[in-house]
Amino acid sequence: MKTAIRCAAVVTNTPLGIIRDPLVLFGEGRILHVGPFDAALLAGHQPVHLIHRPGSVLIPGLIQPHIHLCQTLFRGLAENRPLLAWLRDRIFPLEAAHDPDSMYLSAVLGLRELIAGGTTTIMDMGSVFHYESVLHAILESGIRALAGKALMDRNDLFPGLQEPTAKALQSAADQMAAWHGRDHGRIRYAMTPRYILSCSDALLKESFGLCERVPDSFWHTHAAEQQEESAAVKSAVGEDAIPHFAKLGVLSPKSGLAHGIWLSDTDLRLLRETGTRLIHCPSSNLKLGSGIASLARLKSEQLVTGLAADGAPCNNRLDGFREMNLAGLLQNLKEGPGVIPARAIFEMATLGGAKVLHLDDQTGSVETGKAADLALLTFMHPGRLSAPGTDEDWYAFLVHEASSDLVTDVWAGGRPLKTDGVLAGPDPLAAGSPDQILTTLLSRSGL
Repeated sequence: MKTAIRCAAVVTNTPLGIIRDPLVLFGEGRILHVGPFDAALLAGHQPVHLIHRPGSVLIPGLIQPHIHLCQTLFRGLAENRPLLAWLRDRIFPLEAAHDPDSMYLSAVLGLRELIAGGTTTIMDMGSVFHYESVLHAILESGIRALAGKALMDRNDLFPGLQEPTAKALQSAADQMAAWHGRDHGRIRYAMTPRYILSCSDALLKESFGLCERVPDSFWHTHAAEQQEESAAVKSAVGEDAIPHFAKLGVLSPKSGLAHGIWLSDTDLRLLRETGTRLIHCPSSNLKLGSGIASLARLKSEQLVTGLAADGAPCNNRLDGFREMNLAGLLQNLKEGPGVIPARAIFEMATLGGAKVLHLDDQTGSVETGKAADLALLTFMHPGRLSAPGTDEDWYAFLVHEASSDLVTDVWAGGRPLKTDGVLAGPDPLAAGSPDQILTTLLSRSGL
């Protein structure tokens, strides 16, 4: 049966802009109509399930192109440390202690939180071992995803979390063969070497080669996240990360770099010339004290940029609305109020993420023919009892006022993932008692 939504407004991310009292109709996973409410048109599509929410706004599902589902169980376990100490003392030992059940539980919890908050597409960078558990959780959840195991063939910070180059590449290639294109293309496999300090040049180059040979794949890593890390990279390879990637030939439109805080003018030129994508993670950058990326510089270089929460232990929430709010506030501080307006932040969190992942022909806007990846949220809360007025007011509401708690309904490819506040998807208790699983994981880690 087709579904029709009538609400206070739809934010389309198209030339149609924001439509008040709209009718959005979808069926068989695709959006069939977007426009002002039309009773005659609705009658012509019967039978149809009509959702009428005059106190709500419909938006494209949020897109987060940098997530670590394997880390959701570590929320609150890695506090008060800068990046490299955070990895060495907590994250790497905890990831190494995962077994299939704990990995599955971590992924399910992260997916539930993301979907509950209106996220319908992610790029997930996994861990070295047991990544099949994450892929199964993604399949069951209904979310749209690019995903891949973390590739690490060296690790001076924690030697127990790495594998030989050939084994890392083969296991990733095997997972790609099994998972890329699953569920009519909803799941795509990505090559995800973790960062320069955990990857040989051979691993970086050969993983990129695997990605290049597979249509609709992606290559994803971290870069220029923190000054201590950047200094360690220069010490290890004799140059900064971006020129080193350029020398290896791994920068391209199919490449996405998370963070990109400490970028030189040369770095920005190389990224622009190669069409490399960037992902801004403001809460993570604040939590680890890494710095504040300049979105104005990225914009001036016309770099395609998305917005994401990163992992639960470096922000403690996977709330895409919080990321929008922080991104906007930080740019007001760094660049000046209005340099990066709320509308630009919202588009970065939706259509920008789709462009990063080369999914903008499918998702990121509420547009006829695109996938029905949608989120419906109420604007009625204790501090507001009326709808925003102007377009600027609507974008301000979404970026600076809304939160994941206001999201009531979510669809990915037309599949209902959250209905009237109730989540569908995998059961977090399927693998056993969450408390027992976490206790056993901590015991294995020795922390």
